[in-house]
Amino acid sequence: FGSSPPLEAHPSPFFGGKVRYSPTMFSSAATVTFALLLVGGSASQSFLQPAAKMDNHDCKVVCQRFGWTMLGADFTGVSDPTSCVKQCDKSFPEVSLIAASAPAKAVQAPAAKPAMTNMQCKVTCQRFGMKMLGPEFADIDTPQVCVKKCDEVYPA
Repeated sequence: FGSSPPLEAHPSPFFGGKVRYSPTMFSSAATVTFALLLVGGSASQSFLQPAAKMDNHDCKVVCQRFGWTMLGADFTGVSDPTSCVKQCDKSFPEVSLIAASAPAKAVQAPAAKPAMTNMQCKVTCQRFGMKMLGPEFADIDTPQVCVKKCDEVYPA
């Protein structure tokens, strides 16, 4: 093995004195970081190219992670997750896999919805699930207004 370069002393705010660093330590760390970026880059590549295979659900996930700036020109005026999700419904309409692949069949009437409690309604509001609560909640955008509507529709 070759000889290592001499250690250099540098001030350290954490150790109350000087810490010795080897110049090769920094180049080794840079090499490891670069290698990890190369390996990890392929995994994150799909996230950086949202429009290629984006569907309605993927778009909404990006919105909830505050990533609407990566979704393209349709999302330029978006400033919050709620309006971003609404834009997803316009830009990436939801397509049912069953409807897209199967021939049309007679539609069965949906089973009656189980009764929702006031608390379940409010929890759904806090999770921005207003659309799932029915037509009475269709125009509601904020959890605060939604919770008040829960008290009207599902009294405690």
